[in-house]
Amino acid sequence: MAFSRIDTGRSSELLQKRLLPDEVFELLHNRIVTGQYRPGQWLRQQELARELGVSPTPIREALDRLVSAGLAQRFPYRGVQILQPTTEEIAEAYVLRGLLEVAATNWSTRSSLRGQLCESKGGEPCRVIIHSSAGL
Repeated sequence: MAFSRIDTGRSSELLQKRLLPDEVFELLHNRIVTGQYRPGQWLRQQELARELGVSPTPIREALDRLVSAGLAQRFPYRGVQILQPTTEEIAEAYVLRGLLEVAATNWSTRSSLRGQLCESKGGEPCRVIIHSSAGL
């Protein structure tokens, strides 16, 4: 499988040529999510192609996917602009994060209980012994 090296400004990354639009999308998506690209910033196809050392086609496809994902908006003859999330979208993200944290805590607690010491006397079923550091 052939690889293409692109310069991201900080370090070179390997991209598989047959999956180049997907790799470019992932790179741009990560830059948006991590704040390297700010809301309102313009992403121009030719500039990105030059920066990443790839042809404009995978850049165009990746930008189309960013638009489809709702992270950017295309303006004809101007480029693609990173969207600013609305207050409602930000609030929804915090609610979702809270729900995920609760679910993760519940799952983690159940998993750790399964790993607790088990006592069994004779033919009796195993009893889970929970040791509390709080002395309960």
